[in-house]
Amino acid sequence: MKIHGNEDIKQAISDAFLHAEKLEKLIQDHFDQENQANINTTRLSKIMTKAIEKSFSRPARLEELSRKKMLTASEVFELYGIRANTLSRRRNSGEPPEYYKIGAACLYSHEGIVAFIRQCQVKVYNR
Repeated sequence: MKIHGNEDIKQAISDAFLHAEKLEKLIQDHFDQENQANINTTRLSKIMTKAIEKSFSRPARLEELSRKKMLTASEVFELYGIRANTLSRRRNSGEPPEYYKIGAACLYSHEGIVAFIRQCQVKVYNR
């Protein structure tokens, strides 16, 4: 599974600018000029900064996880959507995916998780 970080980041930037334009239009439509001037630009700036940071955080996190060699169960969930309790149950019963036990930590490779996902594929045949 490949994460397309650059495309996600470009989309996040585009979304942030779109939201900024919508917010500016709402202010113009719903406030008279005097009230528009009184809107705290610092507060508005903080809101926009948080919105942009939020837009970037998920793609950046996925890109970071895709570059790690080994993943924890919670990171596997973030990146692949396989719940930690599913991994634990399967690990305890000796079922795939393969994992590495380092001290108390159970770590998973991308290759092992992708192989497990492929094993879970159900083939459908037309009758």
